[in-house]
Amino acid sequence: MRHLRATLRHTEETTHPMHEFVVREPGFSSSNLLAWNPTPDERITMLFYVEGDAERYRAALEATDTIREYELSESGDDAFFLCVREHLSVVDDEQVRAFLESELVLVPPVTYDEDRTMTITAVGTDEALRSALSAIPDGIGVEVTQVGTYDAEKFQRGGSLTARQREAVAAAVDIGYYETPKEGTLDDVAVRLDCSPGTAGEHLRKAEQHVMRELVDGGYGGV
Repeated sequence: MRHLRATLRHTEETTHPMHEFVVREPGFSSSNLLAWNPTPDERITMLFYVEGDAERYRAALEATDTIREYELSESGDDAFFLCVREHLSVVDDEQVRAFLESELVLVPPVTYDEDRTMTITAVGTDEALRSALSAIPDGIGVEVTQVGTYDAEKFQRGGSLTARQREAVAAAVDIGYYETPKEGTLDDVAVRLDCSPGTAGEHLRKAEQHVMRELVDGGYGGV
């Protein structure tokens, strides 16, 4: 059994309207798809976790034609869960079916990042992995970032981080941001990520928060 982690790179034309909202709106860095249930009539019910202002996100949902119904449940400051039922566009339907009609198991979350990328994790045979990737619609770029024999404990470490957060942490480690004394600064991380120092700091803060939560909850062997 093999695992694969891949980044799907959308263009402005192929990005879902709510993903585009995350791309364009300040205060939103990613949304995380936690569970989904497609139906034969090209509709799908999905559960998301989103960090950002719920009311601004709600207004964007109301303006999105494909959304049939939704319910928001706020979770702390500037974070919420979203259950949404949607009629898929042609591109989104093809993208969903590339994975759900294959012999793969998708491992949540599916992360939608602010740079128009999606990060997916899948488990299955080599043939099933190849088949799913080849079925992704034209216009969507694919970059395989991790592949190998599936080991749940090892593979899930850091799994709550988005692709952008992992990139930020990797850059910070590489430039010596976590060394004592520090050999690099947030400005250096920002240059690597091609973003502002404030945005780089926010990516690192959220990554550190997720890792510490996993550590306390036992995701890294417990404390």
